[in-house]
Amino acid sequence: MAGRASVELHTLIYFRKRPTDTEARIVKIRSNGFIVFVPKYGIEGPVYLTPRGEKGGGEWVVDEQQQKVKKTDGSISYSVLQTVMIHMEVVEPQPNRPKLELALICR
Repeated sequence: MAGRASVELHTLIYFRKRPTDTEARIVKIRSNGFIVFVPKYGIEGPVYLTPRGEKGGGEWVVDEQQQKVKKTDGSISYSVLQTVMIHMEVVEPQPNRPKLELALICR
């Protein structure tokens, strides 16, 4: 437990002053986005395609059979093991509760 908290603390300290753009691999598809693994830093975390708290997803459809998520018009799709560019930065949604946020960079 203490080891995990220590890793999280040092990750936040490292990225607090260093927001960065890097490559990541999609490892799991979810209804509102996907989970990515960032090999450069050994970090795994969620990338949301719809704003948190928004229900339904609306413009994104999940295909469980092919492990893909795609726009309803079919213009963009993401699948497992695909490489994507993400932006990593520390945000503070609640006072004194910083967290590392991963956001998709659209190409």
